[in-house]
Amino acid sequence: RNTPREVTHIITLVPCNYIGTLWNDVKNYLELAIDRSHGRWDLETLHSSLLDDKQHLWVAFDKEKKIDGVATTIFSVYPCRKMLTIDFVGGNNITAWGWDMLDRFYSWAKDNNCDGVEVMARPGFWKWLKEDGFERSHIAYERKVV
Repeated sequence: RNTPREVTHIITLVPCNYIGTLWNDVKNYLELAIDRSHGRWDLETLHSSLLDDKQHLWVAFDKEKKIDGVATTIFSVYPCRKMLTIDFVGGNNITAWGWDMLDRFYSWAKDNNCDGVEVMARPGFWKWLKEDGFERSHIAYERKVV
């Protein structure tokens, strides 16, 4: 995380009125992450939530203005805290743009009076997230009722 690196990507929050313009370019990156939601989300419901400005779409553009990564966030308001929740992340070469995207999330959270940033991610993300000061607070387990 603290190793000097060249900034290679532009990280931007996509205004909801541009979601339709970018949707075909980002949906494939999001699809794998959505599949891991075990039916909690699908592409249609995420698309609708982005259009309604409930979820936020973030894009990492490389120097040639090609999309290399995408993520979505949402404000989660609990009785005593407000958090910026990272819901879905997808793309190529996350080590090139991921740290810069996290920095943008921290600024966005602060600007919106959030108490912190949270994420529920697959186990492989832990190695990466702990480098940036995330604490492992719990592990989610689930079971279908049949």
